[in-house]
Amino acid sequence: MPEVRFEDIQTVKMGTESRVRSTIDPRFIAVCEPGSIVVCGLSHGSADAWIEDGFLHVHSEKNLVSPMISVRLSGVRKGFKGRRFGDRSREQFEANEKFIGSAYPANEGRKS
Repeated sequence: MPEVRFEDIQTVKMGTESRVRSTIDPRFIAVCEPGSIVVCGLSHGSADAWIEDGFLHVHSEKNLVSPMISVRLSGVRKGFKGRRFGDRSREQFEANEKFIGSAYPANEGRKS
Protein backbone atom coordinates (compact mmCIF):
# COMPACT_ATOMS: atom_id res chain seq x y z
CA MET A 1 0.00 0.00 0.00
CA PRO A 2 1.45 3.41 -0.86
CA GLU A 3 0.30 4.98 2.41
CA VAL A 4 0.60 3.88 6.01
CA ARG A 5 -3.03 3.47 7.08
CA PHE A 6 -5.03 1.98 9.89
CA GLU A 7 -8.47 0.56 9.22
CA ASP A 8 -11.37 -0.26 11.49
CA ILE A 9 -14.74 -1.93 10.98
CA GLN A 10 -17.50 -0.46 13.07
CA THR A 11 -20.92 -2.07 13.33
CA VAL A 12 -23.76 0.37 13.90
CA LYS A 13 -27.16 -0.75 15.16
CA MET A 14 -29.78 1.16 13.21
CA GLY A 15 -32.83 -0.45 14.77
CA THR A 16 -35.86 1.47 13.48
CA GLU A 17 -33.96 4.77 13.20
CA SER A 18 -33.11 6.23 9.79
CA ARG A 19 -30.16 8.23 11.16
CA VAL A 20 -27.70 7.20 13.88
CA ARG A 21 -24.70 9.02 15.37
CA SER A 22 -22.03 6.69 16.76
CA THR A 23 -18.76 7.24 18.59
CA ILE A 24 -15.52 6.19 16.93
CA ASP A 25 -13.07 4.14 19.00
CA PRO A 26 -10.90 6.76 20.77
CA ARG A 27 -7.78 4.58 20.35
CA PHE A 28 -8.38 4.50 16.58
CA ILE A 29 -8.68 8.29 16.54
CA ALA A 30 -5.53 8.65 18.67
CA VAL A 31 -3.31 6.68 16.25
CA CYS A 32 -4.54 8.47 13.11
CA GLU A 33 -3.60 11.87 11.71
CA PRO A 34 -6.23 14.45 12.65
CA GLY A 35 -8.84 14.81 9.91
CA SER A 36 -7.62 11.76 7.97
CA ILE A 37 -10.32 9.29 9.02
CA VAL A 38 -12.82 8.62 6.24
CA VAL A 39 -15.61 6.17 5.50
CA CYS A 40 -14.41 3.85 2.74
CA GLY A 41 -17.01 1.09 2.76
CA LEU A 42 -20.52 0.13 3.85
CA SER A 43 -22.28 -3.22 4.12
CA HIS A 44 -25.56 -1.83 2.74
CA GLY A 45 -25.84 -0.08 -0.63
CA SER A 46 -28.90 1.87 0.54
CA ALA A 47 -27.00 3.50 3.42
CA ASP A 48 -24.76 6.55 3.59
CA ALA A 49 -22.12 7.29 6.21
CA TRP A 50 -19.75 10.15 6.99
CA ILE A 51 -17.55 11.58 9.73
CA GLU A 52 -18.62 14.88 11.26
CA ASP A 53 -17.56 16.56 14.51
CA GLY A 54 -15.60 13.44 15.50
CA PHE A 55 -18.60 11.11 15.21
CA LEU A 56 -19.66 8.53 12.66
CA HIS A 57 -23.05 9.35 11.15
CA VAL A 58 -25.05 6.67 9.33
CA HIS A 59 -28.25 7.29 7.38
CA SER A 60 -30.59 4.93 5.56
CA GLU A 61 -34.08 5.76 4.28
CA LYS A 62 -34.96 2.23 3.17
CA ASN A 63 -36.12 -0.55 5.44
CA LEU A 64 -33.11 -2.74 6.17
CA VAL A 65 -33.24 -6.53 6.26
CA SER A 66 -30.76 -6.35 9.15
CA PRO A 67 -30.77 -3.54 11.71
CA MET A 68 -26.93 -3.61 11.69
CA ILE A 69 -24.69 -1.76 9.23
CA SER A 70 -20.94 -2.36 9.07
CA VAL A 71 -18.85 0.67 8.21
CA ARG A 72 -15.19 0.48 7.17
CA LEU A 73 -13.09 3.41 8.35
CA SER A 74 -9.59 4.29 7.16
CA GLY A 75 -7.13 6.82 8.57
CA VAL A 76 -3.52 7.78 7.92
CA ARG A 77 -1.19 6.62 10.69
CA LYS A 78 -0.05 9.49 12.90
CA GLY A 79 3.30 10.83 11.73
CA PHE A 80 2.82 9.70 8.11
CA LYS A 81 0.67 12.50 6.67
CA GLY A 82 1.54 13.20 3.04
CA ARG A 83 4.08 10.35 2.82
CA ARG A 84 3.58 7.87 0.00
CA PHE A 85 5.97 5.16 -1.14
CA GLY A 86 8.74 6.19 1.23
CA ASP A 87 12.30 5.57 0.05
CA ARG A 88 13.97 2.64 1.77
CA SER A 89 17.48 1.26 1.55
CA ARG A 90 18.27 -2.37 0.74
CA GLU A 91 19.28 -2.85 4.38
CA GLN A 92 15.88 -1.54 5.60
CA PHE A 93 14.09 -3.84 3.15
CA GLU A 94 16.05 -6.87 4.32
CA ALA A 95 15.52 -5.98 8.00
CA ASN A 96 11.78 -5.65 7.37
CA GLU A 97 11.64 -8.99 5.56
CA LYS A 98 13.54 -10.64 8.42
CA PHE A 99 11.12 -9.12 10.95
CA ILE A 100 8.03 -10.26 9.01
CA GLY A 101 9.54 -13.72 8.52
CA SER A 102 10.20 -14.05 12.27
CA ALA A 103 6.45 -14.45 12.84
CA TYR A 104 6.42 -17.78 10.98
CA PRO A 105 7.96 -21.14 11.92
CA ALA A 106 11.08 -21.97 9.87
CA ASN A 107 9.27 -24.43 7.57
CA GLU A 108 6.44 -21.92 6.87
CA GLY A 109 8.55 -18.76 6.47
CA ARG A 110 8.11 -16.26 3.71
CA LYS A 111 9.99 -16.88 0.51
CA SER A 112 11.76 -13.86 -0.98
